[in-house]
Amino acid sequence: MKITLRQAKEEDYEFLWNLHKTTMKSYVDETWGWDEEFQEKYFSNRFEANNIQLIILDDTTIGAIEIQDRENELFVASFEIAPQFQNKGIGSTILKRIINTSDNKQKSLKLQVLKVNPAKRFYKQFGFETVDETKTHFIMKRSVA
Repeated sequence: MKITLRQAKEEDYEFLWNLHKTTMKSYVDETWGWDEEFQEKYFSNRFEANNIQLIILDDTTIGAIEIQDRENELFVASFEIAPQFQNKGIGSTILKRIINTSDNKQKSLKLQVLKVNPAKRFYKQFGFETVDETKTHFIMKRSVA
């Protein structure tokens, strides 16, 4: 199992939009209600291919991750893996790489996760702690090792 990352390109938009719908629609729907037109416009407005890395398993694109390198932290803006590839250790492999990067840069790692998304348990396994919350999200942080 070879897991690599590739810089996203503008032509990856359709794949990324469909990935987002597949991975996030049920959580968004449970939180606010899914309005397809609104969601696509929101996705389109914040889409910047140069901020996104595609996750490749062997020769198949299976997910994407967006990490923002901020002054004092790395912020995981999105981390999506197609459902049929979840629970196979791929997300763990990618997250371990991100943790190594944050430790090497001496920057904490931060993210937010919808309260209805069970991914919170996944992040807790890697040392993330809830440091704040909004009505809809848990804000989680992993300090530098």
